[in-house]
Parts: sequence; C-alpha cells; structure tokens
Amino acid sequence: MKIKASDIKDKLPEKGKKNCKECGVPTCFAFALKLSKGQVELDACPHLLPKEREVLTDILSPPMQLVTMGTGDGEIQIGDELVMFRHDQAFQHAPAIALLISDSEADDDIDHKLKQMNELQVERIGEILKPDFLALRFDSNDRGRFEAVVKKAHDRCEVTAILISEDLDALFWARDLYLQRKPLIYPVTKENIGEAISKIKENPTAVGVRAASIEELPLLTKELKAAGINELVLDSSPQDIFDAIKDHTLIRRAAVAAKMRPLGYPTMSFPCLLSDDPRKEMVYASILVAKYAGIIVLSHLEEDDLLPLLLLRQDLYTDPRVMREVQANMYEINEPDEKSPVLVTTNAALTYFAVSSEIERSKVPAYLMVVDTGGFSVQTALGADRFGGGKLAEVLEESGLGAGNKLKKLIIPRPAYVIKEDLESNLPGWEIVVGPEKVKEIQPLLRQMV
Repeated sequence: MKIKASDIKDKLPEKGKKNCKECGVPTCFAFALKLSKGQVELDACPHLLPKEREVLTDILSPPMQLVTMGTGDGEIQIGDELVMFRHDQAFQHAPAIALLISDSEADDDIDHKLKQMNELQVERIGEILKPDFLALRFDSNDRGRFEAVVKKAHDRCEVTAILISEDLDALFWARDLYLQRKPLIYPVTKENIGEAISKIKENPTAVGVRAASIEELPLLTKELKAAGINELVLDSSPQDIFDAIKDHTLIRRAAVAAKMRPLGYPTMSFPCLLSDDPRKEMVYASILVAKYAGIIVLSHLEEDDLLPLLLLRQDLYTDPRVMREVQANMYEINEPDEKSPVLVTTNAALTYFAVSSEIERSKVPAYLMVVDTGGFSVQTALGADRFGGGKLAEVLEESGLGAGNKLKKLIIPRPAYVIKEDLESNLPGWEIVVGPEKVKEIQPLLRQMV
C-alpha cells in the first residue's frame, strides 16, 4: 500500500506546518514526500515528539515483516512484500524451499535426502537454483532418535533448518544446536505460547506460529510482539490446497492492502501434508509459489519434479520491468585461437546462457560476440534497429578480430538472416553463416567446422 505524503505531513510537528528547514528541505511537506519515498530518515527531523515518532514509525514500516534465517551465503530472507500483484511492483523475496526429514524415516532415506540437499542445483541465467534449507521434524516420540537425526543433518548439511517439535524441550535443544545458523522454530501455538516465550527470548530466532485458523493468528502474534518477538512466520493450518490458496491470499491482502499489523508476516505452507502423490505435491507447491507462501516444505527433491518449481520461482521473482542482460563483450569459449569461428548473439541473458552453454558442450574453440541490444532478444533487437549489419561489423572490428581472425567465419542467429547481405558488404572477406533454427543444433554445426 503506497503511503501518501499528505498522510505523513499531518503527523509531523504542528501538523506539518512548522517548516523549520532544519531537516535540510524547505517545507514539512517536502520532508514528508522524501519520507514516503524512503529518501530520508525520521531522525532528520529534530522536533519529533516520542508519540509522533511512534506513529510515523508504524506508518513507514513495511506492511509485512522481514524475516531472516541462515547466515552468510546461506542467508534466507522472506516477507517485506509490498504488493498483491507482480505487475504493480516486483515481488521482493522468493519463497524459501525446505526439505522435510522426519526422525521416523529410515536411515538410508535420511542419508539420501541429505545427499540431495547437498548436490541438487542447476544454473540458469547466471543464477544458481537450489533448495534452501531443511525441515527436521520430531515424530518418533524417541528424544534420542530425534537428537541423532538433528545432529546428523547439522553435521552433513551446512544449511539452516526449520526445527519442528511439539516437545518444547526437544525443540529448544535443537534450536541451541543450530543457533549459529539462525534456524526457525515451529510450532508456537495457543497451547504452548506462555511457556515458549521465555525460552525464545533466551536465544531469539525466527518463530513459526501455528493456529487453527486465520482468526486465531492475531491473538498469538500480538502476544509475541508484546514480548519483543517480531520475526514470525504464519501457518493457518489449511486442510487442502483450496484452503491454502484462500488463507495465503487473505493474509497477504490483510497485510499489504489493509495494513493489519497482527497479520503482517510471511506465511509458511506444507504441500507435503496436502497430498501423498509426489507429482500433486509439486503442483501444489507451484501454486503456492505464485500464491504468496514465504516458506514451502516438500517431502522430496527428485530432480525431475524440483527443477520446474525452481524455474517457476525464479521467473516469478524477477522484476518484470527490468530486462535481464549480460555484459556486451567478446567471450572466449573452449580456448579459441585465430582459426576459430565467431558466433553472434544479443546480450539478453537467457539467449546468452543458452548459446554459450551449447558452444561449451561442443568442445569446439569459438568466440561468442555479444552485442549490446539493451537486453532484447534477436527478433526484438532487429525490429528496434539494434542488431543491424553495420553495428555488428563495427563491434567485430573494435574487438580486434576483424583483422586478427584468419578463419573469417561469422555465424549469425537464424532470425538475423535478413542482415546477411548487409554484413557481407560491411565485412568483405568474411563468410557469413546463418545459424541453425534451434539452439541444440549449434553443437553439430560447430563440429562440422573442425
């Protein structure tokens, strides 16, 4: 929900009519405008009374609390979302994906899951996609078994964890073991909140709050906030995927549209509990990526199921207003020399990584000339006159390969066949080859040239 400068001005000293200029701007309204855009801090106003500061701090706080788990390269941030819809403004923090391990599972199955957690990852558009952390659950009623499983997970995987136990002694023992990795403890409920608060405050971490319904959640979050515990993640205990969609949507709307502080926290979801069918579970998870879950807990990480989910998450949580692009440059792949071919593409990130990966797999030494098109694809760049024969010839000459390359073979993308004659006139002595229709056909084309 966008904050109006006029609403902020009315809460300033003398209802925004003081205009003392001591904040560095000429009027209180100008100061309020800068506050609404996050360009100045409240401390810049020297005349704020404690009550005014409290009110303005509440107004200016994000509608949804930022929650941080993990540390260093393994840090996970969720929440801090500002809008309901991606086309209004980019979503801020992608949902974290956790792998559920129950201490009632067989040791071989637990070992397999830990191995998956350590190894499963894929690179796409320059970003490493992988699951984020573990969810370790006490199901066996055997405290020793639970502790053994938690210790094994802690020692074998460097990621943090959601620690799940109805037994508070076991829960806080696990919390203390994982403390340096900033875990999330779960569940705090109306039944255990009184006992849990003092233990949470001993070594604060993020807290998962579970209630039987949305209506019950504010009672718990208010009590925790009053105790100074602010990093909360909400679980309304939906019984099926339809309830999950409804609950996550209502909580998000209450937070960002109505700015209801007691519901202004990210949510967590357990599609692993909504279906015994692994494929259905992943379908549910994909829905919850789009429908506002902050944490998604899965029962398995089989690559064929996980990869589409990771790609969906990446695509939904990129800024739709910003073109993904790489630096325009002459890239050397597989150690090319003066007799290596030169391929051409745009600096659209998806195109670059698709083409460069195929060249690398071919094992053929080649140059990849990446032309600055503002992140546009080949077809769009051609239409915008950013991929013409004159420009490509100029980039090639500036790279030094115009005269330094003896093979003089330039491979252009198939959609750019329309500039072939223009290139030939701008690059006398060069053979202009129109590339294949599909990226996967780059490999055989290059191997034919060896």
